[in-house]
Amino acid sequence: MAPDDRADLGRVMPTRPLSVTALPPSETFAGWEEVQALLVEAFAFMEGRIDPPSSLTRMGPEVLAEKAATEIVLIAEDEGRIVACAFLAEEPPALSLSKVAVALSHRGRGLARALIDRAVQEAKMRGLDRFRLQSRVE
Repeated sequence: MAPDDRADLGRVMPTRPLSVTALPPSETFAGWEEVQALLVEAFAFMEGRIDPPSSLTRMGPEVLAEKAATEIVLIAEDEGRIVACAFLAEEPPALSLSKVAVALSHRGRGLARALIDRAVQEAKMRGLDRFRLQSRVE
């Protein structure tokens, strides 16, 4: 897709690169409702297509906070709004990557790639040399 075609999709291309922040395992982050809304939006197309239903149907903000107590959460923000996320679980010798999501409004900007690049950095910092991507077959 040519860059000019992207404007036709109603997306506003960023004037600056967005950075990805790693939240260490903790329960002090206050944006779990926003993360949950992002995940629901990003995976809405799967509703009714997969059986059993996505685990997101059982993952409210409290469950995400509990998950984050033992995992690393990657977050990208644009002007204070969470627009991308991923969860990383250390499972030696691998780092397990799950719940990778980019807001519909921010797709095509390299955010998924930025999340994966940051995950690679996190794995190297922990001496891990493998990735495990958790995904649905559907």
